[in-house]
Amino acid sequence: MISYAEYSDYYIFSIEYLSFLYEKKIFPKFYIGLHVGYLLFSLMDHWVTIRLYLETSPEPQTSYFLKTTIGLLIWSTYLLTSKRVKATFIR
Repeated sequence: MISYAEYSDYYIFSIEYLSFLYEKKIFPKFYIGLHVGYLLFSLMDHWVTIRLYLETSPEPQTSYFLKTTIGLLIWSTYLLTSKRVKATFIR
């Protein structure tokens, strides 16, 4: 059986996918917002885990956050400034 969290993940992914397919104007902002929210949730989860279990931050986790942040900066800059994106997502 699918849990509520999995159901909501599928629902959000479906909205993102359909807005991409139908070239909706909201897609770039929705995509950026979704990934910023995911990054903030991951950082909060990591912080709470360290505080509860009194562990130090593992190196792979830190590099994961760095890679995610760099990727988010690159893609958000492209989605917000590209003429091709503005010409594609017009509806």
